[in-house]
Amino acid sequence: SNQTCSDDECVLAWKVGDKCPTCSELGDSFCSEATFAMACKETCKLCVDGLVEGPCRDVFSTFTCSRYKAYGWCERPDMREPVSKQCPFTCGACDNATNVMNATNVTRSRAARLSTSAFKLVAVLLALCGLASAA
Repeated sequence: SNQTCSDDECVLAWKVGDKCPTCSELGDSFCSEATFAMACKETCKLCVDGLVEGPCRDVFSTFTCSRYKAYGWCERPDMREPVSKQCPFTCGACDNATNVMNATNVTRSRAARLSTSAFKLVAVLLALCGLASAA
């Protein structure tokens, strides 16, 4: 795909009457909205230049990355590359061994914490039930 990546002339989907807002007028605060991000690829930093390097962290906010993932943009052919570059962790696009290990360790420690607290909760509930049936 050798097409130039740029903002559309205006965000056509958001046109009201004869007024069609431009990407620069609206700024990047609307980048988590699908329509805006598609029309304003440059403003939303969705133009790809090179591969993801360094630590596997999302460049965009967790909110924006999870919205993009929910839109299916981590897999969508025309959006996969730019979105994975800005949201590598959310899109699971970290192929560097260390990054994968870091992500796995974070997930493991979260899972361990969750299962420990779930276990404690079950123990407390069982104890309460035992007390209730004994009373």
